[in-house]
Amino acid sequence: MQINNFDKVISDVQKLHESIDKLKEDLKNLNKESSEIDRHVNNFYHIIELVSLDACELSQLMSKLKQTLKRRREVKEMIICLQAVLSGTASDLKKIEAFKINAEERNKKYKKEALFSYTQITGKIKKS
Repeated sequence: MQINNFDKVISDVQKLHESIDKLKEDLKNLNKESSEIDRHVNNFYHIIELVSLDACELSQLMSKLKQTLKRRREVKEMIICLQAVLSGTASDLKKIEAFKINAEERNKKYKKEALFSYTQITGKIKKS
């Protein structure tokens, strides 16, 4: 192997380490965001529990809560993917692929469970 090739390998390894450091920083930021979102969700719960709201206010609050919970799910999915990438095993990479493929199926399952819970709580049947 020529010296030029060693320089290329060293350069590539340095780039790899920089990429890993960037992913670790992204993971750290996502964990912070996740904690912040969880605090917001708890605030929503406290408002619902402790504040008298009319139907319009409650509808607005539920809309904001729904947006917050959607973002929470997105952040948690990104955290799972980054953790798998950073662990670097082949089986984890397969988990990422499976996670991506099954995300839509999981969401359908969650929606079905949520609709069932809605029916149990309200006594009303909701189709979508």
